[in-house]
Amino acid sequence: MSIINQLKKTFRPLKNRLYALPLYLQRYANNEVILNGARLKKVKIKIRGSENRVYIHSSQVLENSEISLNCCNSVIYLQGWYANNLIIRVMDDGSNVTIGNKTTINGAELWVTEGMDITIGQDCMFAKNIELRTGDNHAIFQHGKRVNHGGSISIGHHIWIGANAKIMKGVLIPSGSVIGNSSLVTRSLEEENAIYAGVPAKLIKSDICWYRDKKYRL
Repeated sequence: MSIINQLKKTFRPLKNRLYALPLYLQRYANNEVILNGARLKKVKIKIRGSENRVYIHSSQVLENSEISLNCCNSVIYLQGWYANNLIIRVMDDGSNVTIGNKTTINGAELWVTEGMDITIGQDCMFAKNIELRTGDNHAIFQHGKRVNHGGSISIGHHIWIGANAKIMKGVLIPSGSVIGNSSLVTRSLEEENAIYAGVPAKLIKSDICWYRDKKYRL
């Protein structure tokens, strides 16, 4: 490792503490932002509310991204690997976002409402322009009863989501899955290690496996 890289690694925690300082100086009540020396570039963190917690693991690289909380008692925990053009918007109290270790994201919007959660497992791979929503953000009633309640989203481990895919409220995607480009997932999927695609997404192939490393293309 060069001397310059060593200096960058040494001073990164100090840089992140200075980066977080304005968050503490503003009138945010009892919020906590822990950056742990993570590599941040062109990242905005906005908090309006109290008792929120943002935790970014030291292994996380985060670029050109925005984290916004307009709520109370919510937690964002990023333990991924690399994320670019990631937008996280938490809009209601008691919501949580977790992104697991070794997960990469090249462009995604996470909209978290109605006190629901978005959980993304380990070693997932997100392409660009992906959208996850835990609710419709506006209520629809029929005969005096609401018909569009929100639901948490759970993404298992080692899942590949293709570009322009949309994952809607209440969905569970089992580990080892591949979600095809431009697919719309509106209900939970059952079979692990399978390919799902279409609008709405349906089972295409079973008993598959996929690898990041390009050597497996040969």
